[in-house]
Amino acid sequence: MYPNDSADLLIASVLVNSTGIGKTIFDIIDMLSTKIPDTECELKLMEITMKTIGPHVEECANMHFDYNFAADTLKFFDSKIIPAIRKEDVPSAVSAVHFRSNLEDVVPIEITGFNENSLLFSSL
Repeated sequence: MYPNDSADLLIASVLVNSTGIGKTIFDIIDMLSTKIPDTECELKLMEITMKTIGPHVEECANMHFDYNFAADTLKFFDSKIIPAIRKEDVPSAVSAVHFRSNLEDVVPIEITGFNENSLLFSSL
């Protein structure tokens, strides 16, 4: 996660409860797609989703979540204040580094009016 310095990158955090019924990730993508007025943004959303899911498409299609619980726990964070491994601290011979950041002590941002110029964000 190394956007350019001028980018306004938000990280969405959501808690999920797996259920036998409910919405799948693909149901949510379909819901979002109907709200995105720009085909390029819609394709970008699908591309990022598929890269994230990777080879687990079938598994994800069978996972159902409590949508209302997830929506109630949705928070956004400024990527610049999330604890992370700095790119310059990773030796050039090291690749595919993965880490998890605990957001417990990070204050979420208020998204009202955030980046109204973004077609994707304003669609949400």
